[in-house]
Amino acid sequence: MMYSARYFTKSLISSFWTYRLLRIGIAALFLWAGAVKLGHPTVFARAIAEYSILPDVLIAPVALGIPILEVLAGICVLLDTAFGLRLTFGLLLIFMSVLAFAMFKGMDVDCGCFSAEEIRSQNNLKLTFFRDLVLTGTVLFLLYRRRARMLTEKIQSNS
Repeated sequence: MMYSARYFTKSLISSFWTYRLLRIGIAALFLWAGAVKLGHPTVFARAIAEYSILPDVLIAPVALGIPILEVLAGICVLLDTAFGLRLTFGLLLIFMSVLAFAMFKGMDVDCGCFSAEEIRSQNNLKLTFFRDLVLTGTVLFLLYRRRARMLTEKIQSNS
């Protein structure tokens, strides 16, 4: 019985469909988050300002730049590029750093992650940090699976 569960888990992890579904999910999440923020840049700018990390002169450019990078990351992940996964990983590290800073300082701020309604609803920073941690793990898994697939394809093409 243990052998079959282990075999099922290994098959699920190594399945191209698992890779594809997770990749599409991450891409959709980043496309949605970026598009919503681009649709409400002033709301997102206010959320950024609440963290008191950036000088006022940088808030507007960052409020436009982050959503553009999120949309770019989503498109690139959808197209299955290593750049897209690396960009997504980098953005998640930045988001988790900001969340960790806010938690360390005991701030009561909105995460600014997705919709304007979520930004206004005093989201739990610890829950958001955990969600980003899971997303980061997923992106690392995708990077690993993509690299393994590329190496296998390279070996097969050289044979």
